Amino acid sequence: MHEAFIEVLKCPICNSHLTLSSSTKKIGTIIVRGTLKCPTCGRSYNIISGIPYLSVLDQTEEIIAERYGLLFTYWLNNYFGNKLYGLIAEEELTEFLNSLGIKEEYLNGLWILDVGCGVARLDAMLALKGAYVVGTDIHTALPLVYYYIVRSVPKVMREGKLLIVNQDIHHLTFNKEFDIVWCEGVLSYVRDPYKAVINLVKLVKDGGMLYIWAYGRTPYQVSSTKVKLSKLLRRGRLISKSTSPTRIFKLASIIAVPYALTNIVRLEKVGYRELIFHLYDILIQEYITFLDISKLTRIILRNGLEVRYIKVHDSSFSLLAIKR
Repeated sequence: MHEAFIEVLKCPICNSHLTLSSSTKKIGTIIVRGTLKCPTCGRSYNIISGIPYLSVLDQTEEIIAERYGLLFTYWLNNYFGNKLYGLIAEEELTEFLNSLGIKEEYLNGLWILDVGCGVARLDAMLALKGAYVVGTDIHTALPLVYYYIVRSVPKVMREGKLLIVNQDIHHLTFNKEFDIVWCEGVLSYVRDPYKAVINLVKLVKDGGMLYIWAYGRTPYQVSSTKVKLSKLLRRGRLISKSTSPTRIFKLASIIAVPYALTNIVRLEKVGYRELIFHLYDILIQEYITFLDISKLTRIILRNGLEVRYIKVHDSSFSLLAIKR
């Protein structure tokens, strides 16, 4: 992490500013290893391989973090090719811009928070366009993500444009409000999504935007076949909290075979490994919530944001809100 980002970080427990210990390994302005200390509550947080670790996880969340770590390790080793959740890099950036209704040149100088950044491919692209980007996630492959970005686009780290933080959504706090808070595909998979969204809205600056994509209780709700399959496997005790990520990955690989054969018959272009990715992504979840869109909207409105749009897509929805 670039040393300039220390000013942005806060203690997730008492919300106080953090200080950097003297025993720190740095390469120029980049902090590779060290300890952040909270002078108020006395807690310490490690910086490992350039990643500050601020998460406060329960046992279930630690299990999910390990499972996602395996998925993203495979992706970073090019097992799934260049698509991520069905999109290549350019499509991911285009989706971001279109969802917010902005043009690429608008990004320069903005502060953007990406909650659930995954492999931070989008974050790196946004930083290259001139934005200051903070990406948060809890998965165990974050050090690999850091080195992936350092190797592919070292400029964004060297110039202090991108910070990757291990921080969970339930203890999300920064000494900064953001022009854009982006939370795609996360809220449905967390312990308390309604509490989590309150943390999101607090971090939107005046005039800033909040974007959410999640599963929702919609008039057209059709529960995903993969979600039903996940519940069935749990009822049959083929998957539980104690099931290792490797075993779930093998199970996803087996289940993907009939899906792949069906796609061949239908002339669909979703490949076998991409199917494994999507199946594993559902099978690893311990929380799957179809959000009450009305309840979510009320929380957003009570916290001073105006809803620009809500778009319903069968079992999911997207929402854009502006803070006035």
